[in-house]
Amino acid sequence: ATKSAGGTKQYIIKDDFKYLLNSTSELNFLGEISQIEALGFNTGISTVKRRQGSAALLYRDFSIKNFNWEVGAKKEFVEGVKSPFLFSVAGNYLATDFYAVKFSASKNFRAPSFNDLYWANGGNPDLKPEISYQFEMSNNFKWKSLTATITPYYMDIKDMIRWVPGAGGIYKATNTSEVKSYGVEAQLGLEKKYQNFSYRTLLSYAFTKSEDQANKKQLPYVPYHKVSLAADFKYKIIGLHLQSIWNSKIFSDGNESALYVMDPFYVINLGVDAQVLKSLKLGVKVNNLTSEAYRSVFGYYMPKRNYAINMNFNF
Repeated sequence: ATKSAGGTKQYIIKDDFKYLLNSTSELNFLGEISQIEALGFNTGISTVKRRQGSAALLYRDFSIKNFNWEVGAKKEFVEGVKSPFLFSVAGNYLATDFYAVKFSASKNFRAPSFNDLYWANGGNPDLKPEISYQFEMSNNFKWKSLTATITPYYMDIKDMIRWVPGAGGIYKATNTSEVKSYGVEAQLGLEKKYQNFSYRTLLSYAFTKSEDQANKKQLPYVPYHKVSLAADFKYKIIGLHLQSIWNSKIFSDGNESALYVMDPFYVINLGVDAQVLKSLKLGVKVNNLTSEAYRSVFGYYMPKRNYAINMNFNF
């Protein structure tokens, strides 16, 4: 059999300089220069190099009580890739002990990574860089041991870089010319500690509308709705861990074809562990407790109930 391998070298120089203008404001300069070298052996890829860097300037202001904000400008330099000037605006306001709000807006740039370009049987050397505009507003609530977060967002993405399953289930890198994505993410958490017992739970919900503007269809493999629950309980040295995920139906093609839709699924994972020594933890986990038949890639079913034993040793 033919063996293949690869390796990378990366050289990085970074600078992070802050200058206090006065007691309530500052300037922050961030700079980075790097060179990446990659070598493939029996992969069909010769040695490739790329020089890149970035320069950013941020202004932060803390002059208003319970409110801070910042604005920034950034320029990235990537060898062989044209990049635009970028900007960002963000703020954080503590309205009461119960409620705080954060917001941000930005123009972003992403050059294709070496994996995107050169990964065997999936990389695409003709990829364009991705440019996006993004806005989000996070509403944060806290009452005693209870926390809640509601975050609506919007993104407008040009030449979005995505890895999409192709023939034989092999993922391939591709550009989608224009995507508009919006939705809301919500979380509800509860955490409590007693002398020998503690617990932590987090319930999450996400609604995602991610639409290819060429045909006004949902992107493949992006569910409209997703709900997850994580719960951890600990009594002395014993820990119990619960994970559950519910996904709405998922389209596996770009035309929302009923023939290629994957049904909603609900998966439960359950684990228990014991801290038998200060440096040693033993555990067992049952994945897909109910043996749900489901797919995350069309045509390939995930394992039914399966078991894992783990040992964590810290020294």
